[in-house]
Amino acid sequence: MQEKQSFVESAGVRLSVRERGEPGNRPIVLVHGYPDNSAVWDAVVAALAAVDPRRHVVRYDVRGMGESSAPEDSGGYRLEHLAADLAAVVRAVSPDHPVHLVGHDWGSIQSWEAVGDPRYRHLLASFTTLSGPCLGHLGGWWRRNLTPRGLPGLLNQGLHSSYIGLFSAPLLPELLWRSPMLRSWFRAERGDAVRGLELYRQNIGRGTSAPHHTDLPVQQLVLARDGYVLPTMLTSADPWCDRLWRYRLPAGHWAPRTHPEAVARRITDFAEYVTSSESSEDWEAVRVR
Repeated sequence: MQEKQSFVESAGVRLSVRERGEPGNRPIVLVHGYPDNSAVWDAVVAALAAVDPRRHVVRYDVRGMGESSAPEDSGGYRLEHLAADLAAVVRAVSPDHPVHLVGHDWGSIQSWEAVGDPRYRHLLASFTTLSGPCLGHLGGWWRRNLTPRGLPGLLNQGLHSSYIGLFSAPLLPELLWRSPMLRSWFRAERGDAVRGLELYRQNIGRGTSAPHHTDLPVQQLVLARDGYVLPTMLTSADPWCDRLWRYRLPAGHWAPRTHPEAVARRITDFAEYVTSSESSEDWEAVRVR
């Protein structure tokens, strides 16, 4: 089956959506991060289709990226608007069936915003997250680790996250993204990369919504060679998830590109597990809560 493209309107923004498979057939929705667009999922979509070509797989370009339009002002990149976009896409492509949500990088961060919002809970069947913690969870995690024992881990994560300060600064990152070498390294389009800087500027250090508990089944794929998000940071979710599994993949930050079959397998296996009534020793072995 070929992918079909459509557009979904959300608060004045036109979102480009691509679907393959049979609508309503155990739907999966993939949300990309920065500086990517939905093409980052190409190989994962192919891997999912190879296993079951009828499965409904959806991906979309988030606002300002790829073929989606950009908001009129920079405040349109706040997480609450991104979560509302996700809900609009889900309602459009799967009005009768909750979806298995998958987010990578900023796609995961904005997905957490939707997962924690009671208004959207009925739209979701599970959440698989890669390299993107919930900003609302991180405040408590930092405070809990401001101890002699936890401080080295905070400093280590701070070093790995130093790029955030650069991306939040005015003008300089726009100049850097003019470099064809840099765009080639990240496989990014300049327009996507520049517009997406507002994700950092509008959401980092400006306060976030209070963290919410969720009873949604959550799977964290821990990317063992991720140079940006260390495994210790992912424990920020532990107090807030009633059902949480954590699985380690021997991959770097862009696992959807480098390890698509492994990512696809974890997505589908988790989706099947949480929708069945059967117990599994393998899944119990990686269960956190």
